[in-house]
Amino acid sequence: AEWCVNAEPVPYAGIVFSERSQALCEMDQWKDGPAFSQYGALRTLLEEKIPETCLSDHNLEHDDLSRHAVLVLPDIGIVSPAAADRLREYVRQGGGLVAGCRTSLCDPDGAERADFGLADLFGVHFRGRMPETTTLPPWLTAMHSGEASPNSIKAKLLRCGKHPIADDPIIRDTKMIEVVPEYRRGWPADFTLAYPGEMFRIEPEAGTESVLWEEFQEPGKRWPFMTARSFGQGRVVYVA
Repeated sequence: AEWCVNAEPVPYAGIVFSERSQALCEMDQWKDGPAFSQYGALRTLLEEKIPETCLSDHNLEHDDLSRHAVLVLPDIGIVSPAAADRLREYVRQGGGLVAGCRTSLCDPDGAERADFGLADLFGVHFRGRMPETTTLPPWLTAMHSGEASPNSIKAKLLRCGKHPIADDPIIRDTKMIEVVPEYRRGWPADFTLAYPGEMFRIEPEAGTESVLWEEFQEPGKRWPFMTARSFGQGRVVYVA
């Protein structure tokens, strides 16, 4: 009991659990996305032993955000104007922000906007959704012969840039040796990760660095999957 009574959480990482965004789960368009994203992000922090505090919409709008070294908004579709202004100021003063998926892409009623409400903070702009299935380009299917060779895969194939995030062991040690398991000749150019989930098309602004990107859907076109940028004295990472 002496370790629990009057104890306070260590204010290092603040992960936002938004009731407003959870309400999007009731809509067929979103299904369980917000819940899965938020609990998944929390599990990641716990497994990596990163001290975390759970924040609500109210905390985001009224608490002292500077207590946290980094804020995590996993899939917070609805971000109020008051919270958006406070997030900008928090990062501008040196805070870190990790945001993902639909964060700030929805109006208060859940309707999808044409662009992120925090596009100026993320340094990227919403350009639609990637297809669920990746069609492999001709140059890749031509590497293999035989009727069993696939020409599509239900995953996004990602390339990694030269960035400290991409050099993290979690990414570096789980890289694919081959683009897809069926190709035994291998394709280790740079290295490629498979992501079997939803992905947005985003267009980065000048000065926003692509850490991971998809380039198989449209030859010659890179769609960033993860971006990083500086904003004021702080830093922002967005995951599409």
